Amino acid sequence: MAVIQPLVLTQAIAPRKGIMSLQTRRPPVPSRIFPPRRDYASLSIKDLLDAREAYHVHLSVLENVVATAIGRYYIHEDDWYAQHPPDRPRPSNVHKIKEAKTLANSVIRPWSWPAVLVFVKKWGAERELGEERVPKTLYLPDGRLVPTCVIEAAPDEELPPPAHGPFHSSPLLGGGYACLRSHQGEQSLGTIACLVKKAGAYYALTNRHVAGGDGEIVEAYIRGEYQPIGKTSNMAVDRQSMSVVFPSWPGLHALLTLDAGLIKIEDINDWTSQAFGIGEIGEVFDATEHSVTLDLIGCPVRAFGGSTGVAEGEIRGLFFRYETAGGMDHATDVLIGPRRNDDHARIKNPTIEYPVTHPGDSGTLWFYDPPKNSSGANTGSDFENAQAFVEQGVRARRLRPIAMQWGGQRMVFPDGKKGAYALGTFLSTVCQSLDVEVMRDWSLGHD
Repeated sequence: MAVIQPLVLTQAIAPRKGIMSLQTRRPPVPSRIFPPRRDYASLSIKDLLDAREAYHVHLSVLENVVATAIGRYYIHEDDWYAQHPPDRPRPSNVHKIKEAKTLANSVIRPWSWPAVLVFVKKWGAERELGEERVPKTLYLPDGRLVPTCVIEAAPDEELPPPAHGPFHSSPLLGGGYACLRSHQGEQSLGTIACLVKKAGAYYALTNRHVAGGDGEIVEAYIRGEYQPIGKTSNMAVDRQSMSVVFPSWPGLHALLTLDAGLIKIEDINDWTSQAFGIGEIGEVFDATEHSVTLDLIGCPVRAFGGSTGVAEGEIRGLFFRYETAGGMDHATDVLIGPRRNDDHARIKNPTIEYPVTHPGDSGTLWFYDPPKNSSGANTGSDFENAQAFVEQGVRARRLRPIAMQWGGQRMVFPDGKKGAYALGTFLSTVCQSLDVEVMRDWSLGHD
């Protein structure tokens, strides 16, 4: 058997002529780590929530931070990578965009990796922000690396503009109708979400601030005036622990805002299960840890609010954390913003309508709105070509409800424009918490 002599490495000295010296050298290419470090693109919702939870204290004490959410990395619309995938590196003569990145001037592309979204009051360079700067990467104890995406979202503290609605002229009630409750010298406005059933009785689902109290009269806007439609019930829910709704995800100290209540209606014959301006209600999206994925980011949605009327938007973020009080975080399932009609980077400056919601839209249902693709070409998006699979009802299309709006987040952008983003809760969570069933087949056949 061969004897292996130990190899002793000594300091390199100048070799004599004809004799090769023994030296230690670094390999030209560093050895790769095995198992390979997880790529950003492979991060899951749980990874993002774990990272946000780990850095919660650090981010919450930053005065510049307004809110956080999870989603995909936003790219400034004028940046090189807004039009070119990562396999086409930025040319040396193309500089990075230093302008503030907002929800209005940024886009999400198929190559946008998962990230923790951090909304700040003021955009600035790291040296200008000092201790208020947000870390670019969140490091977890087990070695996971999670990127952050900083977005300027200065709160709009001025009074909201007047709403356009209500608009309804039909005496047949349903989802999308404006409603109000008069109490303690004020009026609480909202929108009826849909018709539901519980224990053999019929109710209208809306926000709790409209359906609050017990036995108080609620009115709906019908043919130019508000008329009584029913009375409030004591069945309502304010918040639910995230660990109860999504037990497999972190969120022991997070509360999801639901703000939902029921109105016991007087006469079911005055109602339809259709939603005004939308059509028939399809199967409710069942939001669970298995069905809620980052693929929902960019999902086109549509609603008809009692104040705004027709609203088109898209899901911009998930689990938007907007407040911390008493050691508990208040969050909402979805953040919905105006829809960008940029046709997958082919339109340079898309037209965006502001705002997407007004006061009085609370209770509005947001539906998945499959886009129309006239070309019929597959552009690689799951949302394209979906119009062919839209379920048709008796006389109207049938859209699937995703979330119920309970509030809004008003922002002002650097150019002075203002927007109001809708905050919503998954409808399946609301139904489960109130133990109600959405009625989908009552008095159909309306256009």
